[in-house]
Amino acid sequence: MKYHDPLKQILSQTRPYWDRDETRTAVRWAFSKALQCRTAELGGEVYESENQQRTFYHPCKSRPCSSCGYRATVQWQRERWAALPDILYKGIPFTMPMFSGPSSAITGH
Repeated sequence: MKYHDPLKQILSQTRPYWDRDETRTAVRWAFSKALQCRTAELGGEVYESENQQRTFYHPCKSRPCSSCGYRATVQWQRERWAALPDILYKGIPFTMPMFSGPSSAITGH
């Protein structure tokens, strides 16, 4: 891969231009979250064995973030679109898989 996290690079280099009082609060929040995504600022989980340790940082889970929201959404949409039959259709029924247990488990009553 040519660039690692290009959005973070762009946002960090242009921070003086967008991190101002004139910029909408929602925009500043989204950009700040994208900069913090998968960093120690948001925390993480450490997994270790006898001979190895690995840290996985938490994602920001922000829709505007290129690595969390948009990319996952577009991928999901492509997968769903590819799963549709290549014919004209009016509607597609979705069914729940069989499970054991009372039906009240679904509604919570």
